[in-house]
Amino acid sequence: MLDNINTTAEKLLESGIVAGAPVAVLSENTAEVVVFVLACWRIGAVVVPLSSRYPAEKLRCALEAVNCQRVFVSSKFSSVDINAKVDRIDDFVDFEGNEITPPEFDSLNLNLEADASIIFTSGSSGSPRGVLHTLSNHYFSAAGADRNMPFEKNDRWLMTLPMYHISGFSLLMRSLLHGGTIVFPRPDESVVEAVEEFNFTHISLVPVQLSQLLGNEKCIDKLQNAKGILVGGSSVPAGLIKESISRGLPVYTTYGSTEMASQITTTGYGDAGKFKGTSGRLLKYRELKVSACGEILVKGKTLFKGYVSGGSADLPVDAQGYFHTGDMGRMDDDGNLYVTGRKDLMIVSGGENIFPEEIERAIANMSGALQAVVVPVADTTYGYRSVAFVKMRADQTLDEKGMRNELGRHIEKFKIPVAFYAWPDIAENSLKPDREAFARYAAELNK
Repeated sequence: MLDNINTTAEKLLESGIVAGAPVAVLSENTAEVVVFVLACWRIGAVVVPLSSRYPAEKLRCALEAVNCQRVFVSSKFSSVDINAKVDRIDDFVDFEGNEITPPEFDSLNLNLEADASIIFTSGSSGSPRGVLHTLSNHYFSAAGADRNMPFEKNDRWLMTLPMYHISGFSLLMRSLLHGGTIVFPRPDESVVEAVEEFNFTHISLVPVQLSQLLGNEKCIDKLQNAKGILVGGSSVPAGLIKESISRGLPVYTTYGSTEMASQITTTGYGDAGKFKGTSGRLLKYRELKVSACGEILVKGKTLFKGYVSGGSADLPVDAQGYFHTGDMGRMDDDGNLYVTGRKDLMIVSGGENIFPEEIERAIANMSGALQAVVVPVADTTYGYRSVAFVKMRADQTLDEKGMRNELGRHIEKFKIPVAFYAWPDIAENSLKPDREAFARYAAELNK
C-alpha cells in the first residue's frame, strides 16, 4: 500500500502539483480516493473534496474561492464543465477493490503542521465556505475520538457518509492511527443494502439512515454485532435512540462541526441510553464552554486554521481564542452537552423565541414520523409563524390534527406549527436538509 501511495505521489509531482497547492477531488466514495488523498499529503498538497451534488456553477465558485486550478475526477465526472484543468483519478491511482487498509500514520512521515484539506461548509448562509485544516487538526481529532470509541487494526468501518463532508473525510485519519480498514459500498447502494452486504465493526450514520436500518431485521442483526454506531449530523430524536438501545445496538451520539475537524463531544459506551437527549462529554484535545447567552464556544488542537478566501485564511475567534459555533446548548453537572438549536435559525414569533430543532425532535419522536424540518413563513400579525414538513414511514400517512394534539403534550402552544406539509421531492436523497429550499417552498405554499 505504501508503494502504491508513493507511486501516485510521484505521478502528481510529475504533473506539476507542488507542496501547498490546493488539489480538488470530485468523485464518489471509493478506495481510490483514499490512495489519492494520502499521496497528496505525502507531497504536501492540500486536498479539496468537492460535493458531487454541487451544480457546475457552484463548483466553479467554490474553486475560485480557494484559488484551486487543478481538479481530479472519477470517470462519472470526467465531462464536468468548470474553469480548471481536469484530470482522471484513475490515471494517477492504480488500485482496485471496495476496501482499503492504509499504512499506519508514522510510516508516511507526514508533517503535522502542514495544511491538509479545505472542506466546504455552507453553514446557515447557503454559500460554501472553505474550512482549512492542518494535518495536526485531523490527527488530534482522530486521537481524541479514538480514546472514546477505538478503531483498531482488523476493525472495519463502513463508509456510509460522503467524503466531501467532514464526517466521512475524518475516517481517513481514524484509519491511519492503527491501520483499520475502510469499507466502501457501491455508489448506487442504499445504506440498507450496504449494511446487509458488508461485514463491519463500525459505522457512522445520520438519524434518517438509522431509522431506515431499524426497519430491517437483517440490518438490526448486523448492527447488534458492531463495536460502535456513531450517530450525529442533526438533532437525534430521543425515541430513535431509545429504540436502538432497546434492540441492543451500541449507539454513540455525537456533536461536531467542520470547523473542529469532526467530533467535539460524544457519549461513552452505554451513555446514550442513560442521558436522554445528550451529545455526550467533551473529547480530549478540545475545549468547550457555553456563553452567558447559551451559545456553544469551542477551541483546542482540532480547531481549524481559518476560512479560506483567495490565498489567505481568516480565523474568527474571540479574545480568549474561542470560536463561536452559532449553536445553542447547555451542560449538565456531569459534563454532558445538550444542543438545543442554531442561534441563526431561531424564529421570533409574536415576541417569543422558537428553535425549530426542538419542534423537529418532538415530531420525529412521534410514531410513524421519520424526519421533520420546521421553517418560518411571514405573518402579518406575529411577524413569523412556523410550518413543518414531515417525512412519514411508507405505511403511514400524515395526520395533521393528531400531530398537532400530540405536540401539545410536549411543547408550548405558541411553538406548534400553523401548518404541516408532506415531505417534498426537493428533499429526497439529501443527508442534510436544505433549509433555504424548504423556506422558499413554504413561502410558495403560503402565498
